[in-house]
Amino acid sequence: MKCVFLEPHIGVDFQSVIRSLDSRQIRVELEPHTLEWNVPLETLNDDRYFLTRNVFIFQGEGRGV
Repeated sequence: MKCVFLEPHIGVDFQSVIRSLDSRQIRVELEPHTLEWNVPLETLNDDRYFLTRNVFIFQGEGRGV
């Protein structure tokens, strides 16, 4: 159902809240729709990202596209 709802919104930016993060994905809640979504880290190709687990930091290198 999420895909059906979001299909007309492809390319639209949504406000979101990060709910969890691990070495494979970011789990976000899209606002104002309260839909939860998994974003695979491999799809973030605008930068090189690093996860520092002991301090819970997920940071890009800042090189951009």
